[in-house]
Amino acid sequence: MEGFKKTILKQHFKTLGKYLHLVDPRDEDTNDALCKVPQLVTLLEDKFADDNIPGKNISVDEGLLKFNGRLSFKEYMPMFQLKGLGYYVVWTLGEPYLDDHRHFFFDNFFTTTDLMRDLESRDTYTFGTVRINRRNLTW
Repeated sequence: MEGFKKTILKQHFKTLGKYLHLVDPRDEDTNDALCKVPQLVTLLEDKFADDNIPGKNISVDEGLLKFNGRLSFKEYMPMFQLKGLGYYVVWTLGEPYLDDHRHFFFDNFFTTTDLMRDLESRDTYTFGTVRINRRNLTW
């Protein structure tokens, strides 16, 4: 950010932001902090998907990055709400690659018997780590 701060004055940046819009300001949802970017996000997702075709082995892992900035749309998610999130993430991200005899690798955050059974039913092989004390893990 330091290089950017040296390049443009704060007031000039605010002026640009005032006139540069990704959506019509009259159609904005004031309750949605990200209402200005969904079309851009969709466009980028499509472009990234076109340029990145994974091979037979696909690894899914949660990534944690240190972030010191301010976000107005932070969301508190207690652990009980995370139940099922791993299944959703792997299934949603992996859906375009199902039924093609690919191999999905993931860690204990994503590993559930339901997910592994459902992926196997779609000709997708899974490899996941588990903790010994994991509850509700049946084979």
